[in-house]
Amino acid sequence: MPTGVPSMRSLPIVRRAKAMTEDGRGKSEGSRRTQFPPGVSGNKGGRPTGAKGLRSELRQELNELVEVTEGGRVRKLPKRRLVLKSLIAKAAKGDVRAAEKIVGLIIQFEGFEDQRPKQTTLSSHDQSILEHFLGRSAQQSDGARADGENGPRSSDGRNASGDDQ
Repeated sequence: MPTGVPSMRSLPIVRRAKAMTEDGRGKSEGSRRTQFPPGVSGNKGGRPTGAKGLRSELRQELNELVEVTEGGRVRKLPKRRLVLKSLIAKAAKGDVRAAEKIVGLIIQFEGFEDQRPKQTTLSSHDQSILEHFLGRSAQQSDGARADGENGPRSSDGRNASGDDQ
């Protein structure tokens, strides 16, 4: 390193003083001068009437109906359905990227795990009602077996085998 040339570490750090606004916050004078005055818009024309955003444009495009021949029949399907059919067909043919996308969609909309109903425990009141019902049901079926030992009876008083009693 040549002598007489100061190193970067020895140079003093010079900081510019910030312009302060009335309330004490720092703000550049340049932005203050170019700011729009109150009541004046920066976009005089504004958003054109009837202009659509990307979301509504995409939705409109995907909902557009297209004629498709499927199994010898001409049908009208929305483009979104055709995109899904195409992606699923590619996945079924072995396209790994298409399969990953389909699996991602399935997980997103149907969940990762099986949605089996969780076993819930009954409240003590519900449990007593259930036990009472099952007890009555068992008593009635025991009584029916004792009455009709030879089986059920028909309307004319005969049992199902045709015997009179």
